[in-house]
Amino acid sequence: MIPLQLKIRNFLSYGSTTQTVDFEPYRLICLSGKNGHGKSALLDALTWCIWGQARKASGTARSEEHLLHMGQTSMLVSLDFLCNSNRYRIAREYTQQSAKKSQTQITFGLYNEQSNSYVSLTETTGRDTQEKIIATLGLDYEACVSSIFMRQGNANEFSKKSPQERKEILAAVIGLTSYELLRQKALERCRVLAKEHEFKEQQCQALAFDCARYDNLVQAIADPVAQLETIAADECICEAQAAQVRARQEQLQKVQTQVAVLDGAVQQQGAVISEQGERIKLLCRQWRATYRQMRRVPGSDVIDREVALGAVRACEAAQERVMVLQQELLVAREHLQKYEQGLYAERSAGVARGQQELQEARHVSARVQDGIDRLRLQQQSLQAEYEQLQKAPVEHGAALLGSAGQAGEHELRTHIANLEKLLAHGKDCYHRFAARGNQLHAQFQELGEREAHLKKTSSEPRCPLCEQQLFTEQRALLAGKIARGIVHVRHQQDRLQRVMPRLKEKLIVQNSELEKKRAALQVFLRRSEQAEKIVAHLADITMQLDGELVCAEQARVRVERGQRALQVSEQQLAAYRTDATFKAYSLVCSQLQEAVNKLAYDPAYHLRLKEQLVAMQAQELVQASYTQYAQQQRERFEQVGALSLQRREQKKKLQALCAERQGYQEMLLQGSVLGQQRELCREQLQQLRLRKEAAVQKKAVLEEQEKTRQQLVSTLAAKRAELGVLISSIEDYDLATQALGKNGVQALIIENALPEIEAEANNLLAKLTDNQAHILLEATRDLKGGGTKETLDIKISDSLGIRPYELFSGGEAFRIDFALRIAISKFLARRAGTTLQTLVIDEGFGSQDEEGLGRIMEALYRIQNEFEKIIIVSHLSALKNQFPVHFVVRKGPSGSTISVVEQG
Repeated sequence: MIPLQLKIRNFLSYGSTTQTVDFEPYRLICLSGKNGHGKSALLDALTWCIWGQARKASGTARSEEHLLHMGQTSMLVSLDFLCNSNRYRIAREYTQQSAKKSQTQITFGLYNEQSNSYVSLTETTGRDTQEKIIATLGLDYEACVSSIFMRQGNANEFSKKSPQERKEILAAVIGLTSYELLRQKALERCRVLAKEHEFKEQQCQALAFDCARYDNLVQAIADPVAQLETIAADECICEAQAAQVRARQEQLQKVQTQVAVLDGAVQQQGAVISEQGERIKLLCRQWRATYRQMRRVPGSDVIDREVALGAVRACEAAQERVMVLQQELLVAREHLQKYEQGLYAERSAGVARGQQELQEARHVSARVQDGIDRLRLQQQSLQAEYEQLQKAPVEHGAALLGSAGQAGEHELRTHIANLEKLLAHGKDCYHRFAARGNQLHAQFQELGEREAHLKKTSSEPRCPLCEQQLFTEQRALLAGKIARGIVHVRHQQDRLQRVMPRLKEKLIVQNSELEKKRAALQVFLRRSEQAEKIVAHLADITMQLDGELVCAEQARVRVERGQRALQVSEQQLAAYRTDATFKAYSLVCSQLQEAVNKLAYDPAYHLRLKEQLVAMQAQELVQASYTQYAQQQRERFEQVGALSLQRREQKKKLQALCAERQGYQEMLLQGSVLGQQRELCREQLQQLRLRKEAAVQKKAVLEEQEKTRQQLVSTLAAKRAELGVLISSIEDYDLATQALGKNGVQALIIENALPEIEAEANNLLAKLTDNQAHILLEATRDLKGGGTKETLDIKISDSLGIRPYELFSGGEAFRIDFALRIAISKFLARRAGTTLQTLVIDEGFGSQDEEGLGRIMEALYRIQNEFEKIIIVSHLSALKNQFPVHFVVRKGPSGSTISVVEQG
């Protein structure tokens, strides 16, 4: 990875103006500037942009909120770099939306020369994008800070770790994580296969148990076969017996058919005989009736037919006259009734109309009078309310108005506007004071943290901003500056604490007075509006009252008119029977009734005469038909004799049929016995069929079980074969897991890499120490109980002997760390088949004397051709003046800025 261009905004000491740092033209760069001006912040921006990690305060999970420039809510870092001959760009932006909510966005792109733009490689989630960046670089944050990036105060990042951690870091740098991933996949596959093996083993056991249950299946199948043979023999015997019974039953059915035919003939003969008997009885009854009619003689009480005819004619003439008179009387009475009803209805309707009009007029008069009374009450109430508004102010409004109670609307509005301006100005001042208080509180906390950090590092004083070691005078100067800053901030806080409560009380009083004035204005406006509404309502009520008075006078006149009309209608209704036409109709009806009474017509006598005349005519008809009756009697007598003779013949035939049927009766008695025999055979066959069906089902079940047993045996064999394949696969994956583990291929690769790293480190360390020190890297350690342990110990051999790394001084340890870092970086480059990419060293040279600095600078010049980019951070004049290019970092009021100085 070779950094080309870095853009930074609102990151630590860098302000809102975007700073662009162009690394591309230079190979050896020195970042210089005063402490706390932002040299290390630039390197933190690099690591935060690539990996999302940088320095952070202790006890915090994320570093973004402490990396954000003070007073800002978002920060942005963008980096263009080369990797494997491709140009990439990473942009990471952090936005703090609230005190507890923030958001980080990351974009990743590959440069396309044809379109002169970056093709997006960003994944759907930030985690996936970060993993893609690490895969592209082949280096994570921990491996970076342990190899190519020597952070300020952490040059011993690799050396100070435990042997196991050193080995893990070296494995990550070398690229052994792929082996670890393969080992984890093999281990996971081994676990899956083990679970599958356990499952298939259980399946095999279950299948073996199921197969054992079918061991006696062959003998069990033979039993139902023997049963079926026995049942088949018994079934043949029963079927033969049933066939004999069926043959005898068929003969019996033929006899039953003949008996049925005889029964039909007997019934038919009986019906014929019964019909002939009924015919004889009918003829006898007819003969007797005719005989009685022939013996009937006319009575002596019948009057002469001519006299009866004359009396009937006289009665019919009187009847016709009476009917004419009654018709005329009915017509006259109908005219009289219609005239009476019309006259009465007309005069009654007049009386009803008069009563209805009078009632309506009285109802209208009462309604109008009620409206007048209601309007007068409303008029009196509104007048009283208006007088009350005119005499005295509203009770609640007067309390709110106070001294301005009699003021006009314009004066109240002017006063309220002035109060609102004063209140707005006071609130603005209060908010500015509150913001200033928050700023002072933040400054006080920051100064307190710096003072605590300075006290905490009293044994080895370091700058709170850049972690650079301080001299005693610098520490005292910095402590005094921090103390003066704290006193100044406290003084400003005290002033704000005295001013803000008084200002808040004043604002509350002004706000209360403003609310009172607003309430007074509302009361004044409501009173004016209410008075106007009352006046308008009074005018409406007065107009309505005038209209109601006019309506009342009209209603009174209408009531008087209705009373007079009702009196006239009642008088006419009382005298309707004295009408002349009514009297004339009544006289005609009386005369017609007297004429009907004079005729003396008797309807009963007329009816008796008609009946006597009809009886005479019937007697004449009977005498005329006497000869015909005699002839009919002779014919009936002859018919009775013939029918009697036929009936005797039919009875003889019936007796013969009954005798023949009696002969068949004995044969029919055997039918019940045959039915019982057939039912017995059917039951025996049914039982045999049930036994046969049960045996067949049992045989089918056993045969199905045999098929199941055979399937189980074949399945068990297949499962055992699969189980053997699984066992072989598990052994293979287990062997692969062991081979790919830390004690397998990884340990061999590290063991092969250590001599190369050791030789490269000793080559550089010899130049730095004038061949006075030698590094020993041990990959194994002998155990007291025997055997060895995988480790990665660092031992140093010098003029005093072989000593552990931890026993060397700061300057010596830095040279050892420097040599190890360079050796690891070179080894990494050689494994990749390219030259070294980038080396970053942040401070750490303060522990070296002049000779040590010279040797380190000489070593840097020797190895600069092996790196594409070397970036050194230092504020030591003896070191930085030897670099051809300086990136000078200066801190101003708006943030840090970067300028390039080329020294030739």
